[in-house]
Amino acid sequence: MEQKSDFKKKVRHMQLTIRGMKLFKISKQRKLIGFLAIIAVSFAVITPSFAGAESTGSWLTGYTFTGPQPYEQRYLVTDTVYNMTLTITVPQVPSGVQQFSVILPPYVQPLNSYTPFFKLCNNYAGITSQTTSQLYSREITFNAVPGQLVLNVIFYVPDSAVSSTFSYGGSTITVTKPFSAPIVSVMWGGVNEGDLTYTVVTSSVLQYMNLSTKLAAAKIPQNYASVIEAINTSASQLASDGLYAQANSLLESTLSASYPAPPSMSLTYMAFVLAAVGFVLAAVGFVLYFRSRGESEDRAEAIRKTLVELSGISTSAAKYDRALAQKIDDLLKELRSQEG
Repeated sequence: MEQKSDFKKKVRHMQLTIRGMKLFKISKQRKLIGFLAIIAVSFAVITPSFAGAESTGSWLTGYTFTGPQPYEQRYLVTDTVYNMTLTITVPQVPSGVQQFSVILPPYVQPLNSYTPFFKLCNNYAGITSQTTSQLYSREITFNAVPGQLVLNVIFYVPDSAVSSTFSYGGSTITVTKPFSAPIVSVMWGGVNEGDLTYTVVTSSVLQYMNLSTKLAAAKIPQNYASVIEAINTSASQLASDGLYAQANSLLESTLSASYPAPPSMSLTYMAFVLAAVGFVLAAVGFVLYFRSRGESEDRAEAIRKTLVELSGISTSAAKYDRALAQKIDDLLKELRSQEG
């Protein structure tokens, strides 16, 4: 009983992220683990903050979408074409700066090369020849004449604005970083007189959000609570590192699994493998990171801590999967050769 308790503590303690479900293919495990670790460190992906749409300033008094709508009125999905109509109410302005601009950010793209960003929808008195020459530009300028301007904007945000794809050893890894930023701004004399902010996401991010909600609402026997918690933690870490495809695979496989009572050994084993492989990934990531930075003292310390933890995992792994235990032992030997 004491040995089982110790093993459970190790499993719970090692509930770290598994960065890619394909890592279960042991023969390809070490290359893919190292590569994913480099990506996670290099991009330093921050856990996404999914803020809602926000409209600020007094000039931007209305907006509507025709066709595809922002998801939950908060999110713009990449590679989706949006047709947005803005209502800008211009007040009486002091003498001096007599023009204002409507500006789109650099990551926004037009529908195609022959379709303008902007379309003038009313006879606003501040429209000039300069205005009509800027319909294809990301910045369009008007004279600041009191009145109401109705302006149509057609645009999309490409997937490349939030995602980067890497190829390594026959595998393709996509890292996605959602962000919140103004999609359009009204500027007068260097002052922001109104903007509209959304969070830009990909379809894989929306899928992760939906799967997480489904898993939280799923009627899974309480006996499996610790297993589900470990899986959910791993999926959450994958998502925070930008690996949404891997997080979705993990959640989908969990939702489609059967849960007989009492808890099956296969699911308990699965939770152990998630924890073990996740720790191996973190271990290799530390070694590669410190090696690349050339900080020998930090690298040596990281290796020493890793050796201690991996030795314990190797002993427990041998009870469940000899092949996995052997791979961990091989990694131990490789780490020992790097020590010092």
